[in-house]
Amino acid sequence: MELNALRILGRTTEIRKTITLVKEVPLGYVYNMASIPILAGALYPFFGILLRPYAFAMQSSNAKIFHKGDNQMTFVIRPYKDLPALDQGWLTLKDHFIATVGPNSGQGKSLKNILVIADAKIAAKSSFSKHPHKDMEILTWVVEGTLHHQDDNENDQQVPTAHLQLMSARDGIFHAEGNSTEKPLRLLQIWIKPNMTGGKPVVVQTGLSKKGFNLMAGPVDAPFIIRQDLWLYAALIDGQEFFEIPEGKFAYAILIGSLKLNETQLQDGDAVEIGPGEYSVQGQGQTILIQQNI
Repeated sequence: MELNALRILGRTTEIRKTITLVKEVPLGYVYNMASIPILAGALYPFFGILLRPYAFAMQSSNAKIFHKGDNQMTFVIRPYKDLPALDQGWLTLKDHFIATVGPNSGQGKSLKNILVIADAKIAAKSSFSKHPHKDMEILTWVVEGTLHHQDDNENDQQVPTAHLQLMSARDGIFHAEGNSTEKPLRLLQIWIKPNMTGGKPVVVQTGLSKKGFNLMAGPVDAPFIIRQDLWLYAALIDGQEFFEIPEGKFAYAILIGSLKLNETQLQDGDAVEIGPGEYSVQGQGQTILIQQNI
């Protein structure tokens, strides 16, 4: 497993896990072996604890907690403007959880099996150079523009707007990704800790098949089968759409554009952590909804 919990610091086995983590997280950047003991200590609180619903957002000083209606349905907003940011000119990033690029690589908290959600904007004719991944489920939703993917398994894909790519790294894959066009690219890249390892890598893409919320990825009965009990839905919003979080699950939603969740106005890129209940999204934009078991 590429990202295992660090339970007892100082053990040789745990240092090895930390080395593996640092290899994976910096997305093409060279990791520094001298930082391993520091990272091992720093990352223990983030990977040694299984977060409960709302735990991550409620611990954030920038989270906004709303109670709606008589049943005190709770949702927690993480404003886009308050997310950790990186600006390298050709690349701008907002990290929801663990950072993958730049001086803060490896810092942040996971949300159960969601390790990374990076809201990335990549300038025209700009790309990440070829880099490795192993035993990681990586889902990339293209918000705007076209993502260009190339890898050592002879995959060469152009992933257009409102399409999802799955890269299940498994035994290992080297790939380059970025923007080979003259137009801007914005994407959401989501890294998921798998519940099994090994096997031949898989790289596939798909678009929406219907109006409203589309199940795009899940452990069974989904267009993309992923190695985790996690379900990703996507919707283009033009007016109003509805969704429900069933009992026993919670969700993390990223809202793109000018949208309201129920009656709460959100800004472009805001995220919301929500529990069981019925919800509506109103306005113009896109919504990515990721459900997990409580």
